[in-house]
Amino acid sequence: TGVQTCALPTLDNSKSLPLLRTEPIVSIVTATYNRAHFLREFIESIEGQTYPHWEAVIVDNNSEDETKELVEAFKERHPGKVNYIRLSDNLGFTPAVEEGIRCSSGELLMFMGDDDLIMPKLLTLSVKEFKRNPDLGLVYTNLWYGERPEEKQYFQDSYSGVNDRKLEPEEFLDMKKRGKSICAQAAVFRKDVYEMLGGFTDYYMQDTEFFFRISTQYEIAYIPQPLAFSREHEGMFTKDKYEEFAEARPHTCAGCVCVVCKEKPVIKRHEVWGDILLCEDH
Repeated sequence: TGVQTCALPTLDNSKSLPLLRTEPIVSIVTATYNRAHFLREFIESIEGQTYPHWEAVIVDNNSEDETKELVEAFKERHPGKVNYIRLSDNLGFTPAVEEGIRCSSGELLMFMGDDDLIMPKLLTLSVKEFKRNPDLGLVYTNLWYGERPEEKQYFQDSYSGVNDRKLEPEEFLDMKKRGKSICAQAAVFRKDVYEMLGGFTDYYMQDTEFFFRISTQYEIAYIPQPLAFSREHEGMFTKDKYEEFAEARPHTCAGCVCVVCKEKPVIKRHEVWGDILLCEDH
């Protein structure tokens, strides 16, 4: 049946991407479950955006707290700009976000945790970059980390060293070694590119694997400002928790090829990013 390229579908990137509208809608998608205490600040950070053409898509995994009342009030304040999807079962974060993306109306997308925040100019500056270079698939920024936004504890410089071009696979893999990464709460990307790439393929670390595909197949741009905040708390999904799940997954993939050379069969997972499949030489 031939070799399957599960992580890197074959795309025709020789043509320019379709032009965006003059003022494209940016859909901000999140999934939530019983975290109204975090969701309230998430909503406030959207309301504080200087770019007015946003859509909030909140997928509720059947919360039992005051999440519904909180989001309904949000909808009343912003008619036509808030899409509230309440599920009958808890699907987990990634399937719920996928549902939110399917229901979104924006040409541009970002997905983030209900405990994260975006700074007021993130959307304005990101849209400006997409207008400057219509061939961009993704724009990303730096971000702050901490327990509370008013007490930012440390700063991540995410710059990959590349602007206005695609990353080579080796460049992306080298980013982690240099303490760099593209983070979901600090990245805006095109919805048509998401669809052409086939969406997410990894359940637990969907952002790493997806951003690997988008940044190695489409031009990316970097904004050298910290325009997002990642909240650290006891309930967050950490690398240690991810590794617990990853241990149960096979370390080979029958029929798959290495994401770097795109030729040799996969025999292992990347030592840091386990959702990226490699051959014996990489």
